[in-house]
Amino acid sequence: MKLEKYYRYIDKHFKNIDNTKCVAITGATGSIGKGIATFLSYLKYRLVLVGRNKKRLEMLKEELFDKFHNDIDIVVIDFMKKETVLEGSNKLTELNIDVLINNAGIYHCDKQIVDNHDITYYVNFLMPMLLTNKLLKNNNHLKVINVASLSYTFTNINYQDLEASNIKNKTKIYANSKRLLMLYSLYLKSLGYDVVLAHPGVSTTNLFSKDKKNYPALFYALCVPIMKVIFMNPYKASLPMVKCINEDVEDNNWVGPRGLAHAYGYPSKQKLAKNLKKDFNRDELKSIHEYIATL
Repeated sequence: MKLEKYYRYIDKHFKNIDNTKCVAITGATGSIGKGIATFLSYLKYRLVLVGRNKKRLEMLKEELFDKFHNDIDIVVIDFMKKETVLEGSNKLTELNIDVLINNAGIYHCDKQIVDNHDITYYVNFLMPMLLTNKLLKNNNHLKVINVASLSYTFTNINYQDLEASNIKNKTKIYANSKRLLMLYSLYLKSLGYDVVLAHPGVSTTNLFSKDKKNYPALFYALCVPIMKVIFMNPYKASLPMVKCINEDVEDNNWVGPRGLAHAYGYPSKQKLAKNLKKDFNRDELKSIHEYIATL
């Protein structure tokens, strides 16, 4: 894919770039993660590529270094394995990162229990926030960019059932994990931490790859080709997260693609849905915070 138009957009619109910062990207080898890493490499940031597959991380590191010659490290973390999160947090602390982009996540997964928790809740919320809190404990100046989803409007949080055990629809379970991530981000922000929210809009990520087998075969045959024409490619969809690195984002805002259905545009600040605040329960979120500290 030709990326020159996005490089030109970055040159024109992304100001006050401080590429002395070190940025860690989880899910770096995924479609959105690779887009973020590519654009930050273009801007000559020091990077830490974080993912669960060491070979794929090394291949991406080599690809980016050959093209941009920026400093790149890799750290292996698998959000399905808590021990790798704890080990990885120590390595990231040693690397003295300035920005953490929590991009890794799973979508449309069958019900499965990991370490006594629902897999979607565990991978999309619990482990990323465990990593975040471990890093914030050692560096309260760390900037955290949590990648959320437009799907958060599809659900409301039940604090008595955080893992959405009574929800059967896979999209709503995913939406629940992202809504909780957003509420917890607002809680951390209320404690004085530099936490911002971003979203990639509607994009043709590798979640729609046939290899994932998330949908029936007919969906891939009929719908995915149309989606690739209508929706953004992952590189354009990754720009909001890049923009957030040097942006201050207010409590009731996040950054994502502008335009109809957030499917086409370049990034801008946008208002969060008002009903998100209605789900903000400080006492319940404090309890979640305290539970994460015990892991």
